[in-house]
Amino acid sequence: MIFKKNMFVVMTRGRFAGCKATVIKADENSDRVVVAGIAKVPKFSDKEEKVLKKRMNVFVKKINKIHLLATRYKGDTGISNINFDGAFESPASKKTAVMQVTKVFETALINKKVPWLFQ
Repeated sequence: MIFKKNMFVVMTRGRFAGCKATVIKADENSDRVVVAGIAKVPKFSDKEEKVLKKRMNVFVKKINKIHLLATRYKGDTGISNINFDGAFESPASKKTAVMQVTKVFETALINKKVPWLFQ
């Protein structure tokens, strides 16, 4: 199996093509992988512009393995602590999952946990 938990991947097709993501759940029997990634990487700048440019757009998707490019990088961003079992059942539950992932990615960015993901 190519895709494993906490592996970093690059999306190759769709709206998020070229965006980096991390694998949350990969199943051998299924052709789908659950990933969480960053659509817009925050940029650091002056104090006045910091509020505008520090925003981070995050996505959580269930995607086909064909549309992912595996990388050699692995790392624990802290997403393994979040429960994604019912995240795709309703839009409200997916929104809460995205908010939780956003908080985890923001703390990882501040602590410089996984620098490759935020380049």
